[in-house]
Amino acid sequence: MALSISSVCRNITPSATLRLNALAAEKRKQGQDIISLAAGEPDFPTPAHISQAGKAAIDAGRTVYTATAGIPELRAAVARHYQEQGVNYQTAQVIVTTGAKQAASRSSSIQRPLRDISRMPLRSRRLCRTGRRH
Repeated sequence: MALSISSVCRNITPSATLRLNALAAEKRKQGQDIISLAAGEPDFPTPAHISQAGKAAIDAGRTVYTATAGIPELRAAVARHYQEQGVNYQTAQVIVTTGAKQAASRSSSIQRPLRDISRMPLRSRRLCRTGRRH
């Protein structure tokens, strides 16, 4: 049986965020003073202590996928930070994401019925992989 690509996969569009980043970069090359808020990336080099911590993590072998809710030690540190500010969050109440899109997606999924949450990701992957509806 021939493999066909599903309409869901055929209709995937390029990232609007990356398109805006490219447009901002092009305008900067043309000499325009551009402040882009598209990707949320800083316009300054990574501070040395952060670079060093990243290198230390690589050297320590911390290069595997993390827990879905984030690195437990980081979640605990975030909870402690808020507790120091007078907000009583527990580690279990903290989720650390890789960016705003993931946070928005996760927070919006909280409002969906459970049957939609449990079926949507797997169904989407199957549609893209096989081109058939299951």
